[in-house]
Amino acid sequence: MKEYHFFASANTVGGFRNHFDSMTMGDFTYVLKGSSGSGKSTLMKSIGKHFEDKGYDVEYFHCSSDKDSLDGVRIVGKSVCIVDGTAPHVMEASLPQVNSRLVNICECISKDIKKHKEVLEKLVKEKAEKFNQMYGYLKSAGSLVEMEKGKSSNRIIEEKYLEIIKKLQIKKSSKHISPRLLYLRCVDKGGLYSLPHHLTTLNVDMQSIMGGTELMNRICKTLDNKNAQYIKIISPLGDDLLDGVAIPSSNLYICNNATDANTFKNNHLITLLLKKAGNTLNEARIIHKKIEKYYVSHMDFDKLNIIKENIIEEIESM
Repeated sequence: MKEYHFFASANTVGGFRNHFDSMTMGDFTYVLKGSSGSGKSTLMKSIGKHFEDKGYDVEYFHCSSDKDSLDGVRIVGKSVCIVDGTAPHVMEASLPQVNSRLVNICECISKDIKKHKEVLEKLVKEKAEKFNQMYGYLKSAGSLVEMEKGKSSNRIIEEKYLEIIKKLQIKKSSKHISPRLLYLRCVDKGGLYSLPHHLTTLNVDMQSIMGGTELMNRICKTLDNKNAQYIKIISPLGDDLLDGVAIPSSNLYICNNATDANTFKNNHLITLLLKKAGNTLNEARIIHKKIEKYYVSHMDFDKLNIIKENIIEEIESM
C-alpha cells in the first residue's frame, strides 16, 4: 500500500491550468457536483483512506488554491477515480454509467440557503476580485522568469544525463503509455509551496532554468523509448518548464533545482511577487471559508454519508 500526492491543476504565471485527464487516466470516474462546504473533499479523503486501509495504492490530488482540500482521489488497483467536477475545473460524466457517473451532492443542501443569496453573491464577487489580483502578481513574476531563461552548456547536460541514467533501472515495456502532466508545487501564503510526495528525491543542480528543463526533457525521451510510465512535473513558473520527473514505479522523483526561484538573478523581485500572489490567494481563501460556513450549516451530512457508503460499495464490487 502506497499513497501519492500531486496537484492536477495549478494557479500559474500563465493563469489557471487544468490537467484532470492526467488524474483520471481513463479510469471509471465519479464526478462530484456540489457547492463549497458541501463535503466533497471530506468524502474523497474518507474513500481514499478506506481503500488505503484495504491495501490499495491511492493517489491524492490536492486543490492548488487550498492544499488541505482535495480535487480528486484515485484508487489505483481498482482503476477508479473520484473528482470534484465543479468550477474552476468543470468536468462532466461523458458516458454516464459506461465510463463515469455524476454524483449530485447539491441534493444534500437545504433550499433554505436561498435566504443568503445576496450575501453569498457578494462574497463570490469579492473572491473573484482577489483571484484577479493574484493572477496579476503571477503574470508579473512570469515576465521576470522569462528573463532568466538562459541555456546550460551541452557538455554539462550530457554529464548530468549520463549520471542520472546510470541510476535508473527501467525495464522496457511492450505497451506505450503517454506521460502524465501534474504539479508538485503551488502558490501559497508566503510564496511557492512544495507538496510532500512520499517519493525518494534525486536533486539535480543545473546552471540555468532552461538547462534544467532540457535535461528533464532528455530523461523523458529515454523513458518514452522504454515505454516507461512516468509523470512530467510541470512548473507553476511556466508551462514550458519542468520541476522534475516522477517515476512512481521506481519510487523516484528527479527534481530540477534550477526552477527554484531562490536561484534566479532576479530572485528578490520574483520571490516578492510570488509572496504577494500567495498572500492574496490566502485572502481569497478566507472569503471562501466564509462561503463554506453558510453551506455547512445547510447540509444534510447524514444523506452525504449514505452517498459515500454507496460509492464505496460500488467500487468494492468492481
